Amino acid sequence: MESSRNRYQEIFFKLDSLDRTISGFMFRLSLPPIVEAIYSVPANFFGLVPSVAIAPLWIAILALEDDLIHKDRQYERVTLLKRTTVLLTVVFLVAWVLFQKGSMPLTRIMAQRYCYLLSIFFNVCFLQYTLLQLPPEDTTASSQKAFSLAIYFLFLWPPSILVIVVLKEAFQRRRPIVLEMARSDDRQRLLNKKTFPNICYYLARAQANESFPSGDACSATIFAILLLNISSRYILGASCIVLLACTGRMYVLAHYFFDVVAGSMIACVIHRIALSIGCGIYEMSWWHPLVSTLFLATYVQTVTKNKYKTD
Repeated sequence: MESSRNRYQEIFFKLDSLDRTISGFMFRLSLPPIVEAIYSVPANFFGLVPSVAIAPLWIAILALEDDLIHKDRQYERVTLLKRTTVLLTVVFLVAWVLFQKGSMPLTRIMAQRYCYLLSIFFNVCFLQYTLLQLPPEDTTASSQKAFSLAIYFLFLWPPSILVIVVLKEAFQRRRPIVLEMARSDDRQRLLNKKTFPNICYYLARAQANESFPSGDACSATIFAILLLNISSRYILGASCIVLLACTGRMYVLAHYFFDVVAGSMIACVIHRIALSIGCGIYEMSWWHPLVSTLFLATYVQTVTKNKYKTD
């Protein structure tokens, strides 16, 4: 028994060393300020509330892109969808700029658990109103397809994040930024190579032991899966989104290489499980994401209560 345990510990130690070696390039990388500012958006977007509030709306818009809508009432609703999506995107970008300049309270709102729940409920209602709440003669097949695609993101996100949360609680792996800030020599810190280190400090303080696996990589992969289902011409864009999100998380010292790989794999596995049980991308109803969200909220609430009792 003891020899088996030592063998496993040795294997984990070697894997950890390999992980640090592979990740080292992104940790040490230093980019020009304007490039880093742009790079930080996909690197952090999928781990915040806007990923749930905005991403499904963009999926719906892209799914509707090739459809020529001639009916006035349908056109008005889709216009509302597009304007709302653009407005929310601009609000997020402004909030992110303010955070990079030191406005921490604004971004804290974007990481609150209840805001995720409100975003899912808002999207279900808003997408239902803009795409389906029309007379039968004004509802097109493309609007139904767009609704189901957007809803699938909201349906798949909660169980995927539930697996992520469970694994984070189990492994309690420290983020690279935590070990980096423990360096005794400030001159050798990798943070000195980053122009906008605010997100690094935030993660070290608020989510220090949540490195494995990556929830951001998981959400980005779900988004990419849906892009590929919309059209094969989005294969380059989908690949870039996952690549930028995963490497970006390493760049800000939030995750190691194996963390982001595991996050992406979890999204793919949950997606395959959903398809195998009959929850297809084009078979979504408004209640599907609400049910999956209920399971996630129940688990998080139970864990939180148990922590308070333990403390």
